[in-house]
Order: sequence, then C-alpha cells, then structure tokens
Amino acid sequence: MRVPYYVIFDPQHLILPDVLTVYRLDGLRYQVQEKAWFPELNLGLILWEGEYEGRKDLWLRWSNESGTLIPTGK
Repeated sequence: MRVPYYVIFDPQHLILPDVLTVYRLDGLRYQVQEKAWFPELNLGLILWEGEYEGRKDLWLRWSNESGTLIPTGK
C-alpha cells in the first residue's frame, strides 16, 4: 500500500522501548524518523500528560511546528 508514515504509540512499552516511534517510507523501505513531524500536513505529534474526558493519562496529541498543542474538538 506504500503508506507514507507509520506511527507506533506504545505507552506500556509492549512493542518497542520508546513510547512514540515514527517510520517514514523511503523508497521501498521504512526508516525511523527522529521527529514526529509531517511536513505535508504542517503538523506534528507530541506526547502530552494530562486529563481528557475525565481520564488522566499520557496522550498522543497533534501540534504545530513550535510544539503548541492543536485544540481538540471540545
């Protein structure tokens, strides 16, 4: 399918040692990407610890290039 990115969010470290891992398609192979930044979307992903919908946890959130959180629909 040649999906341009794969993102693995693994807060319990069940799959990988890092909580967040991003792979980018490079030719026919996927390479680990240092930053969770997607220039085509002008968006990034960051880890955010806080409360959302009454649950305190570690969340994966969209951000702008400077790391500012993009508000949720609420």
